[in-house]
Amino acid sequence: MAGLVDDLYIQANKDVSTTAVELVVGSSPDPDRMVVRIYNKGDETIYIGPENTVTASGTNQGEPLFKDQWIAFGLHPNLTVYGITESGTSTVLIQELGNADF
Repeated sequence: MAGLVDDLYIQANKDVSTTAVELVVGSSPDPDRMVVRIYNKGDETIYIGPENTVTASGTNQGEPLFKDQWIAFGLHPNLTVYGITESGTSTVLIQELGNADF
């Protein structure tokens, strides 16, 4: 694991609102990404799920990520995480870590 950060450690802030948005640094996942960490910096609860059909309630309700809460996934670059709020906008910090040698 010592070389993990040497190869890939990128981050960005992204606003999440009432339309599902992919939680990724930039426009697409880095091909060397192995881990995604998502931190909810805003006041609104964010609901996260694997597809852009994630919702804040009902059948497709995602997992809630409350203010100041974070979650990390071991996640292949071909897999996605989307976020949505029930109302308002919340900012998340997204970090991608990886290693091209794996």
